[in-house]
Amino acid sequence: MEGNGVTVNDYVAGAFGGLAGLLVGHPFDTTKVNYQVDKSHGKTTVHVIRTIGQHGLAHGFFRGLGLPLVSYGVVNSVFFGVYSNTLNALEDGRARTTPCYRNIVLAGFTGGIAQVFIACPTEVIKVRLQSQVGRGGGVDHHMKSKNYDKGPIDCFKNLYQQGGLRRVYRGFTINAIRDLPASAAYWVVYTWFMEQTSTKFDKHGIMCELVSGGMAGVLSWYMIMPFDVIKSRMQADTFGTKYANTIDCVKQSYKLDGIRVFMKGSLVTALRAFPVNAATMLVYQKCMLFFNANKINV
Repeated sequence: MEGNGVTVNDYVAGAFGGLAGLLVGHPFDTTKVNYQVDKSHGKTTVHVIRTIGQHGLAHGFFRGLGLPLVSYGVVNSVFFGVYSNTLNALEDGRARTTPCYRNIVLAGFTGGIAQVFIACPTEVIKVRLQSQVGRGGGVDHHMKSKNYDKGPIDCFKNLYQQGGLRRVYRGFTINAIRDLPASAAYWVVYTWFMEQTSTKFDKHGIMCELVSGGMAGVLSWYMIMPFDVIKSRMQADTFGTKYANTIDCVKQSYKLDGIRVFMKGSLVTALRAFPVNAATMLVYQKCMLFFNANKINV
């Protein structure tokens, strides 16, 4: 990240980067969510992919895309913009090739805190829609009447009517626990890989961005996979009929599937994380280079 003093440009570039990553990764994300919330024993990733594939693209792999397509640009805009501006403030105008890693961690945490308030309700609705694929509505049989075939707006209205913002923000604590350390780790790993790959590739070249962004995504996701599993299960159970709270979800998940449950979906997450974050960082940085080269201040 270059401390160029730009404020608004980072938000705009972050939005474009987020949208690029979303389009690349949503099918992988749908697969991950369904694998994590499926309570059936012995189901493999391949089986889940085949089940989702039977419903086509719009109602299968790209189910639940509508809301993220609108909101994830905002989420990533906030994340990138707040991170960049916080880092610039912490660096206090000091010109150096690589910012202080302590400042990178602090700025990453700050960006994570800012975006989680927008990301959580988006995740709740997205997970709820994704987890319905192939289940005739709802994860559990007694929830079939809660199938949101009309899309994210119908889902939001129903959740809000059932329990207000508490329903819409279900799993906020575990969402924050997942996102904050991952946000800091993401920027640390990205910066380190940029340092290493820039000796072999042009620092502003495509390969440098793809490798650094991809590895940042993979490693930061692996670090928080147990939290992601619990988050997905909590948010799929939006009405609180399955889990009383986060601790109850952890206990029930462990009792049913053992310790392995907390890394459930890690393979598809890794397959998703690299191209998604590679695309996100490539588009973000290319947008910033374009703005700077043309002296554009949005």
